[in-house]
Amino acid sequence: MAIRFNCDNAKCGKIITAPGNSAGKKARCPHCGRIQPIPKPPEKDIYDLAEDSEAPLDERPAAKAPAPSEVAVPANTDKPAQPSGRTNTCVVCSTIYPVSQRCPRCHPQVKGESRWSGIDKQRYMLIGVIVLVFALLGAGAVWVIKNMAQVGSEHVEADLGALKKAEDSKCMMDMDAVSRSIQVEAMANNGKLPQSLSSLYSSSQLRCSIGSHEAWTYIAGQNTNMPPTNVVLYETAGAHNGRCCVLRLGGSVDMLTPEEVKAEVSKTQRIVAARKK
Repeated sequence: MAIRFNCDNAKCGKIITAPGNSAGKKARCPHCGRIQPIPKPPEKDIYDLAEDSEAPLDERPAAKAPAPSEVAVPANTDKPAQPSGRTNTCVVCSTIYPVSQRCPRCHPQVKGESRWSGIDKQRYMLIGVIVLVFALLGAGAVWVIKNMAQVGSEHVEADLGALKKAEDSKCMMDMDAVSRSIQVEAMANNGKLPQSLSSLYSSSQLRCSIGSHEAWTYIAGQNTNMPPTNVVLYETAGAHNGRCCVLRLGGSVDMLTPEEVKAEVSKTQRIVAARKK
């Protein structure tokens, strides 16, 4: 007794015929490929009268030959049903699956699991670690370069400061040497300072050693009896970090601002003018 039932695929619904002893097993629909269980046959079916021994031969309907599309298809649980619509074929196991999914055999999807999992997750974590390491290395390199530049600028400033001090010291030492020569001349001339320094030094020697090499100005007409704070030799350009070298009558060399130099020179000139009277 054959079993006839409709395919449970809503898009198909065609009749499937299976052997009478295959109830409870599974069969594939020959139309849509869907695998489904074979139901039990009803107790009495009009198609069963042909095999009922109690019915007279003349009342039995002729056995209906199954249509080619109704031939039962044995169940095949090894391969999944053929999906409808656009499909892909797995290059590994040849399974056909919809384009919007992954191969159900090679890439089983666990419910609630992210699509980018497993090897993909490890790969992206590794890439993140590599990017972080390079970022830290870059930050360290920037910090080292910045500190080296700062240290370098500090060394340059220190070297420039030392060079400036050395130039200032040279100018003061030159004035001190002129002071000793003036004192020697004063001792030989009853305490009177020379009227001019041209006999002792050339014009190139009586100059500031830095900046515009300003020529020093000499105040003549003085003697050793005058106040030792009187200005003998001075400059006004302020080449020494805004200050000027000033030689006193007592032999000291001071650093004064241009305003202070102007005031001290004016004071000395008044004393020299008063002694001449």
